[in-house]
Amino acid sequence: MKRVILMEGAIKLIREFERLINSPVVGVSFIYGDHSVGISEKLRFCEHVKRTMEDGNDRIISANSLKCLGSLWAFGYMEQNEENLESFSKNLVKEGRFSKGSHARRELECAPRMPDTPGYIRISRNAESDLYIFYLSPMECMRIMQAYQKRYQRDLEMDTSGLMPICGQCSVRPYMEGCMIFSLGCMDSREHGGIGDGKIAIGAPSKVIYDILELIRK
Repeated sequence: MKRVILMEGAIKLIREFERLINSPVVGVSFIYGDHSVGISEKLRFCEHVKRTMEDGNDRIISANSLKCLGSLWAFGYMEQNEENLESFSKNLVKEGRFSKGSHARRELECAPRMPDTPGYIRISRNAESDLYIFYLSPMECMRIMQAYQKRYQRDLEMDTSGLMPICGQCSVRPYMEGCMIFSLGCMDSREHGGIGDGKIAIGAPSKVIYDILELIRK
């Protein structure tokens, strides 16, 4: 019962946060110890996030629910070995993302990646989550940035790599490092993930949202 009350309180805070920033907020949780098969259709991770933003339905995803190599890599569903590094690097060059395979490989080796593969990933607007993803205008981003600076006395980080921005930078990094990340996205996430013109993607751990909420209220 106590857990249910706590969860309901957390969801209430997220709903308030949504009202304050005038944007839907989607939660992402990494679930371990239960290797369930994803029951959602096969899409890019950013597409799953977009659909949950739009319809409010929970989605349970795993490797079989993801068709983007970037998300398979970021979440650890693709093994980090020489063969996969070489193949993925060549694919990025073929897509025009990089001019040289060596550059693509360096970026892949530095990209955020889950150290342990989750059993499945839950995307939800109706449950307390590990982290939250939302898209804001530059003006709203400024409000978030100022609240973050006041609370933590350090600057926010902007991801400009354009590689795995939603699955890696806005999901894996907040989960692993406990930080809030701003990202410009990539061509795929802007086309398929619902990041509108003039919007910036943000990923933040739940604790950061709760910490800055009081400052945003003012």
